[in-house]
Amino acid sequence: MRNIDLIRQVKQQATGRWQGILASLGAEVPLNKHTACPACGGKDRFRFDDKEGNGTFICNQCGSGDGLDLVRRLFNVDVTEAAQEVAKVLAIPLTKKLVFANYGENPQPPNITAVEKAKKLLEEATSGQSQYLIRKGHTCSIKLLKDGSMILPVKQGDELLGAQIIKPNGEKRFISGTRKKGCQRSPKTDPLFI
Repeated sequence: MRNIDLIRQVKQQATGRWQGILASLGAEVPLNKHTACPACGGKDRFRFDDKEGNGTFICNQCGSGDGLDLVRRLFNVDVTEAAQEVAKVLAIPLTKKLVFANYGENPQPPNITAVEKAKKLLEEATSGQSQYLIRKGHTCSIKLLKDGSMILPVKQGDELLGAQIIKPNGEKRFISGTRKKGCQRSPKTDPLFI
């Protein structure tokens, strides 16, 4: 599970339960009473107001925050580690097994619209010399779109996953939805490092 997903899940499941969660972690926090801060001490500088069930608090010394911020300060850890502590109290599993349908080591299937758009643009492209490459000192024939932009197919093995477009002014962008992780531009169609 990604850190941000864990943090979101913890915050969602902890809503309305922060007083009990904090007690389980060793911090007694009476609702709307001035008391010592469980993180920095003092006598009456802290108030747990739990607005909207988010575990909100105010401390005159360490500031304000939500329940996860308080756990972070209690244990002197980052927000991910604080979320892991709360997840243990809430019995949220820290790992999830993901099952993917026959995509080997790369779990993401290709984005069909990116592939279709890339195929269409590659079919419409003509061979020519790119002004961008000429300025860089390269004179080779490459696939060009009508506006003079280069189109470079992005592949994983022989599977087309999208394309990158480089405009004559050097502006680069990928077709929306092109998967980049674990992919390469094909040496047969793109012999240059650009």
